[in-house]
Amino acid sequence: MIPLFLAAALITCICTSCSDKTASNEDEGIHAEYEEALFEKGRLNDIQISMENWDDFFEQTMTKEYNWMDELVSKTPKEYDACNVIINGEEVDNVGIRAKGILTLRTAANTEYNKFSLVLKFNKFTDKQKYHDLRMLDLNSNLFDATSMKDAVTYDMCRYIGLPAPLCNYAKVSVNGEYYGCYLAVEPVDKDFCKRNFGKDYGSLYKALHNLNYEPLGLHRYKYIKDMVKIQNSSFSSVKSALKSVHKKRDMDEHVDIDAVLKYMAVQTMVVNMDGLTGDITHNYYLYESDGKISLIPWDYDMAFGGMLRSDDEMFSRRMELMSEGNFDKEEWEKERELAYKEEIQTLVNLPVDTPFVVDLSEREFFMNLLSNNEYSKKYHDYLSVLAEEYVQGGELDNTIKYYTDEIEEIVGTEENSYYKHDDFAPAVEQLRMFLEKKSESVIGQLNGSIPSDRDGQAEAPETLIDTSDLDVRVMGEMWYHV
Repeated sequence: MIPLFLAAALITCICTSCSDKTASNEDEGIHAEYEEALFEKGRLNDIQISMENWDDFFEQTMTKEYNWMDELVSKTPKEYDACNVIINGEEVDNVGIRAKGILTLRTAANTEYNKFSLVLKFNKFTDKQKYHDLRMLDLNSNLFDATSMKDAVTYDMCRYIGLPAPLCNYAKVSVNGEYYGCYLAVEPVDKDFCKRNFGKDYGSLYKALHNLNYEPLGLHRYKYIKDMVKIQNSSFSSVKSALKSVHKKRDMDEHVDIDAVLKYMAVQTMVVNMDGLTGDITHNYYLYESDGKISLIPWDYDMAFGGMLRSDDEMFSRRMELMSEGNFDKEEWEKERELAYKEEIQTLVNLPVDTPFVVDLSEREFFMNLLSNNEYSKKYHDYLSVLAEEYVQGGELDNTIKYYTDEIEEIVGTEENSYYKHDDFAPAVEQLRMFLEKKSESVIGQLNGSIPSDRDGQAEAPETLIDTSDLDVRVMGEMWYHV
């Protein structure tokens, strides 16, 4: 816990730490032209796609069968079509284009809301072609996100505390002269990202599907780390050694970039990303290794802030069970569903900072073992304090929301193929603000001891928890495809 009288000193200390870390990354990394060309906060990009066979490309995308696990682990090279693009007035010809995503793409294909995410690969058909140093660009449709800001705000929080995160900004996208939608343009985590953040001598990168628990019986146990390699510049044995050191709680700082992992944990705790390691899922992060040390890189937060709830799945199953038994009463089921929803939101906003997972803690041994070290636990608390007191309550969140709102409020949700409409935007953003304000209150309370910071303590003192009865995170967007 952080005593109140130390708050100012801790904030000063941690801000210095964050500034030093960011400066270090800048010194080690390499400036890329695309930082200003595409990702200047507050300046809306204009991306015009020209493609003669768009109708065929669209039809093939919408009728393809998708298996989410096959898509995640497939080593088959992605298929691209060719298009021409004009980005902020600059023409780039013969660019590779493909649809992006798994669940969002499948959902778009199974509904009339057919706004799917895209990937532009500038060097796919023209060797060494780039857009201001950038080889690829992701265009996210924000299908499940009525705020259109969940990724953008989360990545901004990461950068605020000095954690390497993808650059992003918005784009007004048109296809063959017709407006197609407001998209979030995101820097992929790949060679360009690594070069920008870590310099030309960057390490290895894995898009892992693993809980990071140590497996002592052989490398085959790490199939969904080592087989998910994106960049291989060193032996995988360094990753295994790092996981072993955390398992044994020995020499952890020699094998883990402690600051980077604790910053990652702090952000995860603030935004409660159930579609990742906070929840049951073991994907949506990158594992980076360099010089024998591992760290984690954040990725994909469109279902954070309560956008993916266990109660949705549980109540859907409950409905199917009642219907099969012939006992389904819609009114009673709706009441039961609403109660389950309210209880889960209360839990997520107050998720204990010292046990910040909804799964069995043995499934998150990597993080829990780090937190068992008093020095590391204090640093993690310090990063949480900065996010809660400075970023959220100190005005940085409001500044970020204003920048992005000014940028997109005239166009967001105005496309015909958008599930969330223009009038949904402002209420959704306000719920995002409220969620983080309540989350910051809970975090600060847990750090100063007025709210228990572990599961058992909260179970014994539920009256101390922050009230969330006026929150309705469903307004921000949710996994509506099966509800």
